[in-house]
Amino acid sequence: MNVKIKGRVFGVLILVFSLMFLFGCAKNIKTEIPIEGCIPISGMPGCEDFAYVEARNILVVSSHDRWNVEGVDGKLFWIDLSLSPERQVPNPIDIEYPEGFKPHGVSFVPSGRGGTLYVISHPGIEGKMNTVEVFSFTGIWRHVETLTSELLTSPNDLVALSDGTIFVSNDFGGRGKAIKMIYALFHIKSGNVAYYDGSGFSDLGDPESYGNGITYAEEEDGEYIYRAALMNRSIKKFKIEREEGKVVGLTYVSKVKINSMPDNLEIDDDGNIYTAAHYSSFTFLKHSKDSAEISPTQVFKVTPAGEVNELYANRGDEISAGSVGRVINGRLYIGQVFGDFILSCPCAE
Repeated sequence: MNVKIKGRVFGVLILVFSLMFLFGCAKNIKTEIPIEGCIPISGMPGCEDFAYVEARNILVVSSHDRWNVEGVDGKLFWIDLSLSPERQVPNPIDIEYPEGFKPHGVSFVPSGRGGTLYVISHPGIEGKMNTVEVFSFTGIWRHVETLTSELLTSPNDLVALSDGTIFVSNDFGGRGKAIKMIYALFHIKSGNVAYYDGSGFSDLGDPESYGNGITYAEEEDGEYIYRAALMNRSIKKFKIEREEGKVVGLTYVSKVKINSMPDNLEIDDDGNIYTAAHYSSFTFLKHSKDSAEISPTQVFKVTPAGEVNELYANRGDEISAGSVGRVINGRLYIGQVFGDFILSCPCAE
């Protein structure tokens, strides 16, 4: 083998090993953490994210068939958690949705026994490539507003506050599959946090490569944003900086490493953060193309003290590519990116 060929082979090997490092070379998890008695709540394709409405004891689910992402629009569902687990079923929210409604991350802000639901959508139409759709809930659901901005480059998740402000996590800074692939391959941090102050969006920076889930916490010494850094296998904490009451930036504080790539973030009243995570990007990408190719699901609980507890782990036979998880009323609910059911499991934590 001549020097030139050897150099090319060496270059290819370097590229392969680089990709293995960036995306995770392991095919699947080594140790499962099963929960006996899990049951599926079926009928919601691509139930990627959900929000808990505590006053009504219901779960609102974002649903979109991501194996047919361009072919069909999505919708919202609700599940009555006051029923026994065996009787919990998805109920479609049949309203007039905005054009090209393709829901992704969701955030609910309570108000009395109702509230406001904020939903990321990817209609992909002229002037509305990505939007935040706003729905009011007063016992009935109604679409009330569409928010758009050039800063919604690739929104994945969002968290809304009671004052009508919103923090949006972009997973990438560029648009188009080719740009996203380049950013992903080379671990380029381009997905900023966009902030809506009630009248318009601004850029808070702090870019990530695959900045997925985002949530908010008000703690003793200030306000904080927690953000899932997928490629960094961690959840990062940022302090919200304000001047005269207005949000002007985010200051990095710390991060908690977990043994997987976190997706959506859910926080409970005690400040515990729950996340479903993807162990391997390789298996996830294979699953995105073929439902028969399973991808592992892990669910973690991170306490306010930074302790990481793995609540559930499955190779993908029971639920594949889990994207959101949370313990509610003593049960662990797990959503997934592509499949058509939420998994409901008894969980004592």
